[in-house]
Amino acid sequence: MLTFPCHTIHKALRCQFKDRIRLSLDVRYQPLDEPIDESSLNPHCPLKWEEIYANWKSDDLKYYWRDLPLKRSTWNNDYLKPERRIC
Repeated sequence: MLTFPCHTIHKALRCQFKDRIRLSLDVRYQPLDEPIDESSLNPHCPLKWEEIYANWKSDDLKYYWRDLPLKRSTWNNDYLKPERRIC
């Protein structure tokens, strides 16, 4: 799971209720049997994984993808045209 802070640039519709909090989600997934670009497994920030994990209390989920049977590949423009569409 990736989470982004509220400072991430984005645009949304104005909240219609002044007395409520608006929660917006963008959820994505990729089936395990589809190739994944090797660079997608790197942090999407200037930190290294060791720095990100430095203060984690448990090692259980660190580098979790290393135990998965991933089909790693280099970038391919065909990724922009998936065979399966969910919407």
